Amino acid sequence: MKIDTIKHLKDHQLELGFSDGTSKVIDLGNFIKSSNHPLIKKYADIELFKQVYLDETGTPCWGNNEFDISPKSIIKGDFDIT
Repeated sequence: MKIDTIKHLKDHQLELGFSDGTSKVIDLGNFIKSSNHPLIKKYADIELFKQVYLDETGTPCWGNNEFDISPKSIIKGDFDIT
């Protein structure tokens, strides 16, 4: 299963569309805010966070591929909204 579409919803929430027709909403807010890594921490800025894109493999990325989220972590549910 591959991520085909990505859309910013609000704050640090993204809606992802998968190749099997399903979709999922994830929230990266806690992950970003708790990170000490400067290349991740800067995406606490919503305007920068909104610039998310999918690379050629379907991985959500920011910047010049300086920060990305593993699709396996997303599918596993690591960022699910509870």
